Amino acid sequence: EDSTTVLQGFTLTGGKGTLWDDEHAPGSRYREGGGILIQYSSPTIQNNIISNNEAINIIGAVSAGGGGIRMGDSNPKVYNNIIMLNKGLYGPGIVLNYSGGTFKNNIVIQNSGATSFGGGGAFWILSTSPGTFRILENNTILNNSAVNGTGGILCYSSLIVIRNNIIRGNSTSQIALSGGSVTATYNNVQGGFTG
Repeated sequence: EDSTTVLQGFTLTGGKGTLWDDEHAPGSRYREGGGILIQYSSPTIQNNIISNNEAINIIGAVSAGGGGIRMGDSNPKVYNNIIMLNKGLYGPGIVLNYSGGTFKNNIVIQNSGATSFGGGGAFWILSTSPGTFRILENNTILNNSAVNGTGGILCYSSLIVIRNNIIRGNSTSQIALSGGSVTATYNNVQGGFTG
């Protein structure tokens, strides 16, 4: 699917994730995408409430993540959604795995768990794809938490543009980089951030 495929106006709740084989690690299974699972597609996700979903069951899996949304090898547009109260062992809010995407005007709040892979309570982002950008603009990223690692945005080996966001109250840190690169302008980041 491309951007003309639109998921709009739904409340997505009570999801438990999908157990599936990771194409980047043959033989490894993960449970991901409690609310929404996107793979090899680039839809538009807008004006939804994605809440109280989870990706925490690791029976038969290496781990579980993306309690709210999990995207892999995709380039979606995610606009005007409320993503809240989701749980995951990593990326309880949103996981971007080898994905680009544009995230605008979303409220990402009170997602929790994040006991593995560095946390990433609001956003967990991994990619080694050169030139693939993720744009986070005009979002409120607030009060997300991680048991281990960062509760806000965790960026592994990725390029991210962050503009005009409010990023506050996430435990234990707001933005963490591990080989990633962030271009940040006009944000309200608790404790400050370069740019």
